Amino acid sequence: MIYQSGMNKGFTLLEVVVAITIFLVAFSVLIKMQVNNISKIKESFLRLDALEYAKVYREGLSNKSELKTINEFEIKESSKTIDFGVKEVNIQVIEKSTGKTILTLKTYEE
Repeated sequence: MIYQSGMNKGFTLLEVVVAITIFLVAFSVLIKMQVNNISKIKESFLRLDALEYAKVYREGLSNKSELKTINEFEIKESSKTIDFGVKEVNIQVIEKSTGKTILTLKTYEE
């Protein structure tokens, strides 16, 4: 027979398991948030590259070599004349590897 005197000190196994479970649930939520943030940052950089590609394409710069260095995109351009002779130009920047539209620009010209 074990003789117990005074108060018990320390944690029970159940308390330790519950504390570890709470910690792991909170940690997994933080990891999921971080993974989502990283994917959004990656998408933002992809959109910035697509915007730069569209800018060089649209401005018709003499330095077209910039377009060749970023050959992960392709451009689809369409235009139509709307009211009062205004021309609406739609530029889609498409990622070649996935075929997904990354960026759509709309401009208006006289």
